[in-house]
Amino acid sequence: MSSSPNDEAPKFYDSISDRYDKYYGHDPGLLAFIKSSLELLPADASSIEAALAISLGYVLGVIVLDIGCGTGIPTSLSVVQSGRKLHGIDFSPSMISLSRTNVPGGIFELANMLSYAPSEEYDGAFAIFSLFHFTREEMEGLVGRLKGTVFSEDMVGTREEMYDEERLSAQNVPHRFMGRVGEYLMYTRKGWEKLLGDSGYEILKTERVDFLPLAECDEEPHLWITARRVGN
Repeated sequence: MSSSPNDEAPKFYDSISDRYDKYYGHDPGLLAFIKSSLELLPADASSIEAALAISLGYVLGVIVLDIGCGTGIPTSLSVVQSGRKLHGIDFSPSMISLSRTNVPGGIFELANMLSYAPSEEYDGAFAIFSLFHFTREEMEGLVGRLKGTVFSEDMVGTREEMYDEERLSAQNVPHRFMGRVGEYLMYTRKGWEKLLGDSGYEILKTERVDFLPLAECDEEPHLWITARRVGN
């Protein structure tokens, strides 16, 4: 899900919230990505340690942020089922409502990722299908603010004339998603490497997996990127 500042975008995601999971909730590439990403994070604290922490008045455990959490399936649900704590944000009221129903063990908040100011540091973060509504300037600011380990995804596949001079990204790339054609910013693999490197991240793994949703959507070449924040 996206967290675009566009006023029309939340309404669109509200309108597809009841059918989104049918087409995207069982994406094999996404499920494999979530599984391998969680394996890189430390496990949550034991129940004894957690009980002690609560009695002392502070929170103990691994906390993961799901940026543009959508319905909570499958990403937020997988995090909670792994025993870790989950905080999800999305700009769609309907998506947040579904997340709270689908993942009762998580904490979900209606928020815009561009203005969201975390009240705590996270041990990891997922950004699934949520980073292609922004300008390059907005992306640079957003990625630079994220903490911990970031697991990020976007789609690739553009026409030659859409690329910038450095071939780091392409503007106004048309894509049909759930029956709606929009124009998006798409980073190339080289662009992601530069964006994340300049923001203080080390890329651990990249993998491209093509996916064709069983809906009114174009084929989606997904570039799955696992990156870790290094230094302060």
